[in-house]
Amino acid sequence: MAPLPKACIIGAGCSGFTTAKKLKDLGVPYDCFEMSDNIGGNWYYNNPNGHSACYQSLHIDTSKWRLAFEDYPVPAGWPDFPHHSQLLQYFHNYVDHFGLRQTITFNTAVTKAERNAEGLWDVTLSNGETRRYDVLFVCNGHHWSPRTPEYPGHFDGVAFHSHAYRTPFDPVDVRGKTVVVVGMGNSAMDIASELSQRPLAGKLIVSARRGVWVLPKYMNGRPADKAAMPPWMPRKLGLALARQTIKKTLGAMEDYGLPKPDHEPLEAHPSVSG
Repeated sequence: MAPLPKACIIGAGCSGFTTAKKLKDLGVPYDCFEMSDNIGGNWYYNNPNGHSACYQSLHIDTSKWRLAFEDYPVPAGWPDFPHHSQLLQYFHNYVDHFGLRQTITFNTAVTKAERNAEGLWDVTLSNGETRRYDVLFVCNGHHWSPRTPEYPGHFDGVAFHSHAYRTPFDPVDVRGKTVVVVGMGNSAMDIASELSQRPLAGKLIVSARRGVWVLPKYMNGRPADKAAMPPWMPRKLGLALARQTIKKTLGAMEDYGLPKPDHEPLEAHPSVSG
């Protein structure tokens, strides 16, 4: 029998360790490298690798019914939308339950990966070692690299990306200050909602290039993302009905003092916020 291919997995966040689980199930040999000292990636609050965008008050906006791994149920007593610390513990429990931790090499980053003349992958590690693999899985996520626009002019105040936000007092104490949150994505809505509480920011302004649909976490008393189209329903019809329901339930965004969206619900990634 021909030997099985050997794989390299970059990262031990939820994509990395679930890839490792599947390869282990299939008996495919692999190495998994994680630059930090533990698993969790973006959901590892104050991750020492500096790449986590997790803030102290963060609750995931995907319900536990949607985020659960198919081979490991979420705890029955969880709230519908868990806190980041619960999600990280769930990840740890998953990794330990399936015996994956001993297959992960921590405190080791992949600094370079390139195909050689044979079509294999030469992977260079932060310790200077280079190893050869048949298959490469890049599971390093996409929230670790903040994208900050460049604005003309000069600003004397404190400016930072939401990636650096931890609490209303870190990295800057916002009490009594005028705060501008740029954008209307999920992080923007979370942070704006938190800082606009009366004891915190003196004035909170949200700046956006265009309006978006801000969807609630609950509709009709149930987590909104539990709703699903019947498998027999044509996608076009299902989307039309979903949009009609959203508009009927929420009304116009302008009624909340928000700019009018230039698109239909579900045509773009929605922001989820109560």
